[in-house]
Amino acid sequence: MIVAGAAVVELQESAHVGVAEPALLERIAAEPALVQLVVVVVVAATIVGMWLRAARRIRGSAGRRQLRDYLLGVEQYLSGDADGALRRLDAVVEADPGHLEARLFRALALTAAGRAQEAHREHARLERSDEAGWAWNLSGLAQALFEADLDRSPDGAAVPPRLGDGRAMGPALPVSGAGSLLPAGSALALPLTGLASAVHCADEIESNRAHVLRVVERVAGGESGARAECALLGMRAVPVLLERLVTPSSGASDAFLAVLGDLGAEPFEAVVEAWRAVPGDSAARISVLARYGVRLGAAGLPKFRALLAGADREVRKVVLDVHFALVDLDALDEVLEVCAPVEVLQRLNQIDHRTLVGVLSALPAGHVLLAVHLLDAAFAREDALLDAAALAVDPRPLEDVLVGRSASSAEAARAAISRLGRAETAPSARRVLARLGAGVRELLIAAYADLDQPAEVRSEVRRCLLHAGPGTVPQLCDAFGSAPAPTDADLLELLVDLGADAVPMLVDAYRAGGWLERLARPLRRRRTHRRDSIVRILRRIGGARAVAALQDLRGRETDHDLALRIAQALHALAGTPEAGGASGNSPRGDSIAGA
Repeated sequence: MIVAGAAVVELQESAHVGVAEPALLERIAAEPALVQLVVVVVVAATIVGMWLRAARRIRGSAGRRQLRDYLLGVEQYLSGDADGALRRLDAVVEADPGHLEARLFRALALTAAGRAQEAHREHARLERSDEAGWAWNLSGLAQALFEADLDRSPDGAAVPPRLGDGRAMGPALPVSGAGSLLPAGSALALPLTGLASAVHCADEIESNRAHVLRVVERVAGGESGARAECALLGMRAVPVLLERLVTPSSGASDAFLAVLGDLGAEPFEAVVEAWRAVPGDSAARISVLARYGVRLGAAGLPKFRALLAGADREVRKVVLDVHFALVDLDALDEVLEVCAPVEVLQRLNQIDHRTLVGVLSALPAGHVLLAVHLLDAAFAREDALLDAAALAVDPRPLEDVLVGRSASSAEAARAAISRLGRAETAPSARRVLARLGAGVRELLIAAYADLDQPAEVRSEVRRCLLHAGPGTVPQLCDAFGSAPAPTDADLLELLVDLGADAVPMLVDAYRAGGWLERLARPLRRRRTHRRDSIVRILRRIGGARAVAALQDLRGRETDHDLALRIAQALHALAGTPEAGGASGNSPRGDSIAGA
């Protein structure tokens, strides 16, 4: 029997070989109850989703309508349309009594519409709310109180308005005259009308940034009492003042610094910390803190010196600037001992001209700045040295520095030349140029030949060249070009004024030739303007020495044109008493004259 059963199973398995398994959808279709369940779930989910979406849209529409009414109501209130604002804000509060902002602006609009009692009650209800303790509400409450029609008791005392639960706001203030409330024994009068904006009142109560900005603007405008009010704000005003000072175009910087000075040295550390947090250009930031230090004066110097312990480069620059500006030499010496020489030199080159002149003019002979720092080749403020010498009691130490700076004698000469035209600096400039000597003569001649220089500068340069004497003749003669130039007349007059002592140097210059003649020797005959100018100078100088020099030059000259001009010069000088009839001393002179 077992064998027969196995055969039957084997036959069934062989019958199913080659027949495919039914698909998943066919299996599901074979179960109608499962299909119905799936359809019901899908339909239910669709209905619920559509219902939720519709509900969200309805709520969103209502919320948007309330938001629109709230924003339009606020805009109407700020525009002065109190009645229109009330209509919209009433709708918002009715739909959402918990909308505290709408209730606040509704109360403000009630006050603006003249319904101060209702506004007061609304502000009082908001005041009891833990979520609405705003300064705006406090200021609105005060404004509604002042504008309310107060009931009078038989003796004329004002009966204060009451909160929503019947409690009195506080003791009534006696009424003194129309339109004011005067506390007993006080001279303060609060007008019932014309109060400031509720927003400004709220800012003032909080002393927030908006209020500080308005006070600072009043300081900038020069309004009376604004400076004292800004000083009362204390450290709350300092960041705003520093920001305005760092801004290059802010203006009114003196007024802002005056407010910082009114605070005194007590909040120094807090001011420095606020300064560190102010963004801006480094140079502007350094200038602001340095000017604050100057405002503090000597009382602030110890506090600034204490800052040198830190490694902040900007702060160290400020410390040096403050000590330079206040010209306290004892305190300055203490700072110079701490700071590196290169650090000091950098600040000397960077501080403003007026501050540098002030400190240099006060330095005594032998001071470390004169003996070390100012002689360094890295120092590049020769103009300040000259200006300081004009103010100093004894200018010689500063002049010694200018002359001793051999590495920058040219810069010193240029600075001295530029200061020759000013009466207060001309004496020091002349002495410096005289001590610099022959090394700067070319710069003097270039300045004299520069017709764009001011007339007073050229006049002083001419004076310096005359003082230098005949030694300037070779350089002056080299200033003549190969053809006439606008500067020739001035050069000729200067050489003539040097007088007979210049004659030997003129002869040497004639024989040596100019740089252009030496460079283009084959063209020497065509480059005669310089030598012709020297002949005219000798003729103008006149005298026996000039005649002798011309005779000597005539005997050596091979250029016929120049020889003719020399002969003409001798002929012109023949009748002068100083010449002594010397023009006929040479037979060659007669032949040239005859030619």
